[in-house]
Amino acid sequence: CAGDRLQVQVYRHEDLNADLTVAPDGTVTFPLLGRVEVAGKTYTDLVKTIEEGLRAYYTDAAVAVNVLEVNNRKVFVVGEVAAPAVLQLTGPMRVLEALVRTGGINPDARTTNLLLVRGSEETAELYTVNVREMLQGDLRQNVALQPGDILVVPTKTIVNAERFFRRVQGILAPFVSASQAYRNVSIPGAGL
Repeated sequence: CAGDRLQVQVYRHEDLNADLTVAPDGTVTFPLLGRVEVAGKTYTDLVKTIEEGLRAYYTDAAVAVNVLEVNNRKVFVVGEVAAPAVLQLTGPMRVLEALVRTGGINPDARTTNLLLVRGSEETAELYTVNVREMLQGDLRQNVALQPGDILVVPTKTIVNAERFFRRVQGILAPFVSASQAYRNVSIPGAGL
């Protein structure tokens, strides 16, 4: 995916070895081959594509591809936490870990219904997470986060609901289109 870094090694042709960053359009630029589509390809497909392209120049082309860095696995933690942040998922991460990594929940935060926005613009879903119940032992609330998730920690008191939703919409606007955020939202509770 875009931003990921790949290392391509061509055996017996070290001059072609390259560290590449995936462009926003899902391609990399490789010596002799130009732009190579990598998005959506398996490891085997990518190796085969590069090897077949290089066979126009070398009969013995053998390629290895290593992932150096994955940059598209982010979750966003915003609202009433000590340090709102974009967190990189380098392995499994649950809600509680994300809250700890952002400095914990502020005293003004509502702990009974954090909002978890999951999905794409077309299929945005809104869930609630009850941190108070999680800290009392209900581990069903400590859901695993997925790339692209947005965890919103609201304030304890929402005096003006319209202002609150405008604020949430402003926070989420870069990630979820406003029209989809209200049209395709379901709130099934913590049953993730």
